[in-house]
Amino acid sequence: PLLEWAKSKGALVSQKVALRTQENARAVVALEKIEEGETVFSVPTSLALSAVAAREQVLALAGWGLEDVLMWEEDHSDAWLTLWTALALRNLLPDVGWQAYVQGLRDETPDLPALWDDGSLELFSKQIIPRVMSMRKEMAACVKVCRDVLFELETAMGEAGAKGWHSPSDLELQSAWALVRSRWIRESDSSTGTVSKKLFPVVDFMNHEPSGLSGAAASYASKVPQSRFNNG
Repeated sequence: PLLEWAKSKGALVSQKVALRTQENARAVVALEKIEEGETVFSVPTSLALSAVAAREQVLALAGWGLEDVLMWEEDHSDAWLTLWTALALRNLLPDVGWQAYVQGLRDETPDLPALWDDGSLELFSKQIIPRVMSMRKEMAACVKVCRDVLFELETAMGEAGAKGWHSPSDLELQSAWALVRSRWIRESDSSTGTVSKKLFPVVDFMNHEPSGLSGAAASYASKVPQSRFNNG
């Protein structure tokens, strides 16, 4: 369904590849030999979900426009994408044609080290642990912004008499952050010198190390530079 949806939005996908989600890990699988330099995906920028688009959809829940949220005008792109994801997974966003993508998110359980308990961190070397702790701080800051926005949304929607609204829990927000953090792709604008974070459907199957690696795969992954997997 995801590929068909992406194609209907202008994406080009080679018949030589397929998408697989298995044991909470997602991957692109080659169905036949792919030549060096051959294009397997071509996704138009218009299909990407930007933080601005995510923010507009979230604020629309309360009938707000961007002018109503000057308190959040600084860059919180990770928070807006996280909040959009958490709300979409709870079916709390209006139908904006992203069901196929959201369903793909439901098929994956995020497994970033920032979500692990302290005991599990002992598996890492001392050099890696500070990076994990930094990611935890990043996650906590993101969840705080999401919670602040949700408070304002709940207040506005309560005054409007909205029913059936239940905000995502902190755990749901953390899981949404992990999904976004492992999927986002940084897009540079050479004309302005700015860098934005976006979610690119289909392409995001290729932008990070899959979870649950073991055996030979884990040995291989440990020898590959992290830049091959982590775009953040």
